[in-house]
Amino acid sequence: MDGSANGQGDGGGHGIIRIRTNSIDPDAARHTVPTMWDELRRIRASAGLDVKETARRAGLSVVTVEAIEAGAIERLPIGEAGRREVVSLCDVLGVDPAPYLDDLREQLRPALASRFERQRPANRRSRLVVFGLIWAVLAVGFTVSWLVSRGPDTGVPAPDAAATSNDVATSSTAAPPTTAPAPPAPADARAPGEAVTVSIVAARDDVWVRVAADGAEVQAGVVRHGDRVDVSGRSVDVVLSKPSATDVSVDSAPVQASATMHFGDAST
Repeated sequence: MDGSANGQGDGGGHGIIRIRTNSIDPDAARHTVPTMWDELRRIRASAGLDVKETARRAGLSVVTVEAIEAGAIERLPIGEAGRREVVSLCDVLGVDPAPYLDDLREQLRPALASRFERQRPANRRSRLVVFGLIWAVLAVGFTVSWLVSRGPDTGVPAPDAAATSNDVATSSTAAPPTTAPAPPAPADARAPGEAVTVSIVAARDDVWVRVAADGAEVQAGVVRHGDRVDVSGRSVDVVLSKPSATDVSVDSAPVQASATMHFGDAST
């Protein structure tokens, strides 16, 4: 601070003192004080690197490098992403990142707390919405179950349970006995040495198929969805990758598909 005093006669000889001060902006003064982050700029300049080249080597943007050198931590990502950016720049400049990470953590702590406080009301509203939807679904489900259990109200009285039981017993005694139909003959029942024709259809998906007839391989590969393979021989062996996606028939009679099958002589 510098000042000057001027005395002027004013009637009774009293002097008027004027003091001139040079005002200082405290914010500007604070920003002119070197910080540890400014040291990164000095090291970069001493190494003869400009911001663009430094950003290229660190895999960062020019804006990010400038923000780190200025100590503008609020412009960095919060969390691990921001720490990685600081470490990348320190690695390029050959600087230990530990003190910068400590300062980064201290400066970000208020920002994290502020973000948490802003998100808390939103999270509370989200939970209320979810709980409301759950209760609505439960209420609808309960109402539907109750209506189904009641059944339609037709106004017709329900039949007497005892009378119904007697009617059922009477019908059972009066009904003639029935004979169960004979099971169908197996599809592979044929004379020994007789040739069989095996049809394989990839009915529900692509299927890898291997087929051998009379000991010789005739098919090995993928059968596309919807395609069909027919093989004839006295002895036919089949291997399927997807039995559940395949329809198999022997002499036009469907059989249960399995991973490995044998038809014809010595079949099991």
